[in-house]
Amino acid sequence: NHGNTIVSNMTTATFTKWLNDLRGIRNDKAGEKLSLTTRKNLSRTCRSFFTYCIEQGWALKNPVPLPKKKRTNKQKLAEQPKREIMQPSEIARFMHKVEEVASCITPFWAVKFFAGIRDAEAARLDWSMVDFKKSTINLPADITKTGEKRTVKMEQALVAWLTPYKQKKGDLAPGSSTRRYYYKKVLRHLRKPKEKDGEPLVFIFPSNAARHSFATYHLYHFRDAGETSIQLGHSGNPSMLWKHYANPCGDDQDVTAEFWATRSAKVVSIKS
Repeated sequence: NHGNTIVSNMTTATFTKWLNDLRGIRNDKAGEKLSLTTRKNLSRTCRSFFTYCIEQGWALKNPVPLPKKKRTNKQKLAEQPKREIMQPSEIARFMHKVEEVASCITPFWAVKFFAGIRDAEAARLDWSMVDFKKSTINLPADITKTGEKRTVKMEQALVAWLTPYKQKKGDLAPGSSTRRYYYKKVLRHLRKPKEKDGEPLVFIFPSNAARHSFATYHLYHFRDAGETSIQLGHSGNPSMLWKHYANPCGDDQDVTAEFWATRSAKVVSIKS
């Protein structure tokens, strides 16, 4: 197509269009787009040709784009989104303060931290969806993010947190404005006094920390990525879990055990 084109007039756009328009001529590949390997080989050959043309003074620049460099594992890890979690001691401190000054939102935060239920899903939960006999929470399709119903298994930590607030029916959580008010109230209490021994006190609550913490501690405690993914509503596909949720810092059996041992201050013991 470009047999009469002067090499100095060949542009990157022209070359790219030529490469994209090429089709296979082999009997078993006739009319098909070129494979990625064939495209790479052709590009390499053409780049060598235009490099020769530049050396001869026939062209000023090479129209064949350089191949993208493969990212190293270190670069891939650096590009991954930061998945921040909270330590079990911080979670216990937060939850106990919720019970103390904002008990009406305790079940809401309990299902987020100890079942990994999304914020919007937890806000739509009704007590009738919580089955204490089977230790499950049944989320109907109309309240889930994906529009598919799912059943979440309640571990004993969550059962212990919900039992003191147990109801047969009714909203599990108050409205959004009430939840926001009490959440801010809890944080205000956690950040008092503002200083200790001259050092400022800060209680950090990372974005989506409840769900990320659950995913991390569930994965590294039970060692079953498929089951953790099902709990999170990912249809058992672990790829999203590894990419967006699990924090490698949580791979410590003592720490995960501490998370699952966290209990409500309102219940002394519960059968495991």
